Amino acid sequence: MIKYVARRISHMVVVLFGVSIAVFSLVHLVPGDPIRVALGTRFNEETYQALLVSSGLDRPLLEQYVTYIFGLLQGDFGVSFRSGGPVSEVLFERLPATVSLASFGIILAIIIAIPLGVIAALNDGKAADGGIRVFSQIGVSLPDFWTAMLFILLLSATLQILPSSGYVPFGEDPVQWLRHLIIPGLTVGLIASSIITRYVRSSVLEIINSDHVRTAESKGLSRSRVIRQHVLRNALPPIMTISGVQFATMLGGVIVVEVVVAWPGLGRLVFDAVATRDYPVIQGVVMLIAVAFLVINLLVDVLQARLDPRVLR
Repeated sequence: MIKYVARRISHMVVVLFGVSIAVFSLVHLVPGDPIRVALGTRFNEETYQALLVSSGLDRPLLEQYVTYIFGLLQGDFGVSFRSGGPVSEVLFERLPATVSLASFGIILAIIIAIPLGVIAALNDGKAADGGIRVFSQIGVSLPDFWTAMLFILLLSATLQILPSSGYVPFGEDPVQWLRHLIIPGLTVGLIASSIITRYVRSSVLEIINSDHVRTAESKGLSRSRVIRQHVLRNALPPIMTISGVQFATMLGGVIVVEVVVAWPGLGRLVFDAVATRDYPVIQGVVMLIAVAFLVINLLVDVLQARLDPRVLR
């Protein structure tokens, strides 16, 4: 296991090195002067010179990259062109909102997807299977902004039981935090559940038709025990993998949903940064997402290896 984890971490380092080069190149590939473009009508020489020095863009290219790498290793993502403050402060200020949304969404998705996927697999070719597959296809096909607006129309405008937008920190008011979280959480959760349901169905269906399940059934074990001890356990690894990918995707920022419900997460931050051409913030978000994605995949693979030691071979 230790060798497996060490090998995976070495792969992560290589990937992050490649991502850092791509992210670093972003500012230098932008036509014109990125600071002047970002300042726009707010341009003045004093602000421009201050940002030029603080961002390090007045130094040789190689020195800029080395400084950028050492800064990343210390949690320094650079200086925002828009505010003039550290990008790391902006990122970690927005991170709790995105983590809460992604956590709510993936928990809801798993709660919905596993029962539906198992039911569909156990009723392969029957009406229940067809209905669940239609639900899954609809969920995958619906645009997320339309789904969010539908929930706002139903739960906020019509029933008036939930706020339509905004965010309240958990530490400030847990009840209001949950009430504001439900609409965006339902949106991302239902979409993710549609994707995960299809994987659960195919994974369970494959295990059900395997020889060891037929052997267990032939020994007289009850259907529920066979499903619990033989089917679900063996179907878990691919389900965990897709769930991890979906969770990492949510952490990456569900941009459209966050914009629609005015959710102050990383997705909304990227949207605002692109609109104002705040390239250091975009760089910081991309690096943070890359790290989160790789760490989550590593954790999922380690759990998968514990469930199925053949992964270590």
